[in-house]
Amino acid sequence: MNKAGLSAILLLNFSFFAAAAEQGTPRVAMKTNAQLVYYDKPGKTDSFTGMFAQGKFYGRLRSNTFYFWWDAPEVNKKNDIHLISGLGGSLVYKSASLGGFDFGGGLYYSRAFFKSKSDPLSGLKAGKDALSRYDFANTKEKSLAVLGQAYLRYSGIAQSEIVVGRQLVETFYAKSNDTKMIPNTFDGVV
Repeated sequence: MNKAGLSAILLLNFSFFAAAAEQGTPRVAMKTNAQLVYYDKPGKTDSFTGMFAQGKFYGRLRSNTFYFWWDAPEVNKKNDIHLISGLGGSLVYKSASLGGFDFGGGLYYSRAFFKSKSDPLSGLKAGKDALSRYDFANTKEKSLAVLGQAYLRYSGIAQSEIVVGRQLVETFYAKSNDTKMIPNTFDGVV
């Protein structure tokens, strides 16, 4: 990727930040520990169809660029420079709550941009979630689409909730680390 392409991606990214800053309180924000906070949540409903109709969609455009200068391991070897960019997004749906039950789902997408002829696959490890290195090695596919969230939640017990399925988990030992293109999600009961 040349400097003009990189500059265009950075300019586009700053434009989105400026537009979002003018809107006031966001529907979703990211804390400094890379944890998402949803301010505009769906409410309660009294019908099954209301779970869908009163649910809310949340979308984000994502852009990341990873530039690495690896020191040469031996004398008279050149330094390896790796540049990979990713452009993508996420679309998350959260349903309204009916009798303490609600559900949600999230799709994540990333398209990687890099010089596939000059950047070895092993050098892309640091920007690994911009593409599936396995898919690229076997099919030369630079895109990655993931169903990152698909869960059912019950919150009918005071100060408690049970979530079953693929979900974002924020604990001391496991975190979504939503700082790159696709966050870490976990299958389980929490």
